[in-house]
This record gives sequence, structure tokens and C-alpha cells, in this order.
Amino acid sequence: MRKTLERSLGFWSVLSVSIGAMIGAELFVLPGIAAAKAGPAVIVSYFLAGLIVLTR
Repeated sequence: MRKTLERSLGFWSVLSVSIGAMIGAELFVLPGIAAAKAGPAVIVSYFLAGLIVLTR
């Protein structure tokens, strides 16, 4: 007896999963790349970026 999966994701569901994957990758990959290039100064740069975002 073979069971098959049926498609149940629509356009908006697939779009939401794709956007979530892109944002998740950005949040976890980019800090590592920045830390490799900037060293300990990456903490200061993220802090300053956060301040700029909060003041706008």
C-alpha cells in the first residue's frame, strides 16, 4: 500500500516560507561574515546600526 503526499501549500504559503528562509539566513549568516571581517568591532557596528534604526 503506497501513500502519496498531496500538495497543500498555496502561493502565499510558499512565498511566506521563502521570505522566512531568506530573512533567517540573513540573520544567522551575515553576523558571522561581519565578525570575520571586522573582528570585535562588529558588536559596536551592530549597536550603532540599532541606534540609527531606533532614532528614525
